[in-house]
Amino acid sequence: MNAVELLKKQHREVDALVERFEKARRDDEKEAIFLELAARLVAHDAIEREIFYPACERALGKIEPLMEGIAEHGLIEFSIFRADKARGKHSFDYLVRVLAEMVKHHVEEEEAEVLPQIEDAMDESRLARLGERLQERFDASMSTTFRTPLRRNLEQVIGGRTKTTPPKRAAARATGRKRPMRGGKRPTVRAKKKEAR
Repeated sequence: MNAVELLKKQHREVDALVERFEKARRDDEKEAIFLELAARLVAHDAIEREIFYPACERALGKIEPLMEGIAEHGLIEFSIFRADKARGKHSFDYLVRVLAEMVKHHVEEEEAEVLPQIEDAMDESRLARLGERLQERFDASMSTTFRTPLRRNLEQVIGGRTKTTPPKRAAARATGRKRPMRGGKRPTVRAKKKEAR
């Protein structure tokens, strides 16, 4: 599945979870749906911020819809955090609804403005390779709790960053590169021999 198809598929999965949340009547059911929604949104955030948006920026430059999309991710993350903290409280339902509205707005703009441009800018084989990387990173993110990366990203956003920095291991896996050693340098042959002793 190519990158654009994958992102749209994930958008529809989020839509379905929001619809299930709105129809749910029991608090425990709503919480379970929210936890799945939060995990998917944080994993989706990881693949867009770490892989997709940088690829778009290289192909399209710093176009306004792309830069807006990056900034919106921080607002969505804050909404996830607030809703998660409100589980079991009266404010939980409306905080999830606000989150859903923000996600809907973000998805509509991304699908109307960014995705068509990236389809024009990249050939099918490049989009397919990008899609494989996105799926691999999404699966890795879904295998862990959403709270740790969510908190890390929020700390960076609160610190003034628009683009968050992924954890080194995840970034290395996502790009297929080996993780650099201390100081950002790879070990020299001499250093490798010294380590072997």
